[in-house]
Amino acid sequence: MVVEGWLCPLLWHPVSMANVQVDVLKYALARYDDQIDIELNLISARMTWLVISQSFLFGTFVAGANIEPRAFGYAVQALVSVVGLLSSVWVRTGIEAALRVVDRRKDERRPVLESLSAELVIALPAVHRADREHQDGNTPTRRIPTLLAIVWVTFMLLWAVRIGWHYLR
Repeated sequence: MVVEGWLCPLLWHPVSMANVQVDVLKYALARYDDQIDIELNLISARMTWLVISQSFLFGTFVAGANIEPRAFGYAVQALVSVVGLLSSVWVRTGIEAALRVVDRRKDERRPVLESLSAELVIALPAVHRADREHQDGNTPTRRIPTLLAIVWVTFMLLWAVRIGWHYLR
């Protein structure tokens, strides 16, 4: 269908409304994809930072057991445990926020994708947030920070038992 009187300002020829609709849908889809990519990159950066910092903190915690005087070593272990726990919790909070944005953008993206598929008369590939693959793919991202927080709480409890054993025996 060609709309009479509507001219493309650069080419000066009639423009099909169907082409305009497809272009708008492609643009909207690209914007959603860009925003999803930004959030996924933030998640990736947070997870990388978490793993690197936690490995350093775990090493420092273990090394703290051999620091003399022992009271100083215990203090280092206590400080490292608190930093490890807090960083795990804070990274988890940031990741959950980003995943909520991804879920929201995927929900908003879906009707645009379906409209574009209908216009082009093809099925465009997508993993929707309700799909099992989407849920399973986010499992490590959702669980690793929580697991690390549990490990730090466990270390804190073992640390307290060790101090009690050392000073009360």
